[in-house]
Amino acid sequence: MQANTGAVRWHYQTTVTNLSLTESNRIIYAAGSNLTSGSGIVYALKASDGSVLWHTDTESAGLAEPVVSNGIVYVVSTLTGSIYTLGANNGSKMWKLDINNAKVGVPNLQVVNDTLYAAGIDDHVVYALSATQGTPRWMYYASQPVLTSLHVYGDSVYVVGSSVDGSESTLYALNAITGRIRWRYSPGKNRLSAPTFVDGNLYMSASNGSIYSLRASDGSVAWHTSIGSSGIIGAPVVDGDNLYIANADTGTVYALAGRDGTQTWHASSGEIDPYVATVANNTVYIVALASGKIEALQASDGSKRWQADVSGGSIGSQASSPLVAGGMVYVEDNGAVYALQDSNGAQRWHYTTNASNPGINFPMIVG
Repeated sequence: MQANTGAVRWHYQTTVTNLSLTESNRIIYAAGSNLTSGSGIVYALKASDGSVLWHTDTESAGLAEPVVSNGIVYVVSTLTGSIYTLGANNGSKMWKLDINNAKVGVPNLQVVNDTLYAAGIDDHVVYALSATQGTPRWMYYASQPVLTSLHVYGDSVYVVGSSVDGSESTLYALNAITGRIRWRYSPGKNRLSAPTFVDGNLYMSASNGSIYSLRASDGSVAWHTSIGSSGIIGAPVVDGDNLYIANADTGTVYALAGRDGTQTWHASSGEIDPYVATVANNTVYIVALASGKIEALQASDGSKRWQADVSGGSIGSQASSPLVAGGMVYVEDNGAVYALQDSNGAQRWHYTTNASNPGINFPMIVG
């Protein structure tokens, strides 16, 4: 659809549900599930007109968002743990790997240079595979079974491992070439968020309301601070010299200095269950799940720029993070896309699909 007006330029009716999309070189790759047959299908469409370049069936449903790298499309089944690789130009099947029937999902799949890194949920193992052949290069067996939030930064692989009940977590740092453990960090009986890597530091939140800065070189704590005893949703969002995070229990948004964790400002959103979705153009964008509101705060002092009610009620817990581009803010929820003026939050347009099961599709700008 047109980004400035919401007018539909084209649409394509697939035979699957729960589509996940990504874009590469002006081609839209979409993966979805045929729940009747229990299989999945990956599509490649031209972004310009929606014409189908190819589509390929997979044996497994529950397909996650495709990852495209160096002419290969990687897609995983979150139901079976199977990893499928397809030629990006024609959809031809290359290789398939089953990871011990473990669930694997984005962001637990990342391609760096010629290596595919994956972490299995429920099987303790981090994998490094040849990106072109699928042959193992190394495996690391973690002490905790539920592995999430795999990220490769520089020459290290970082992954969060949690107990089955989610009551405690450990951050593992592995050598990306050999898979050997470099260090590990655990905050005790607390859940850790995904790490955010900036300038040699890893920033994370924990379920007890603590925010941590770890030195990526050895895992030592540079600083930690608390913004409550619970209520933290997601990882801190880092922008410039500050990191931003909200406490969902109190409805308070915080800006912390990245160098030492001191509080730059805090502001009450007046909403229930807010989380910091993104930071762009010197603005902190907050999504309040309970009320269906989007807030824009000045990044320098937390003053409110505007607030908008995009859905007339609560936003689904799986609503997309706002996409900020071209003076507009786009957000998707339950099959509807909303476009707001970035200057004042006024709704420019919204478009509701007629899909009975729209799934989660984050807005993207292609052009």
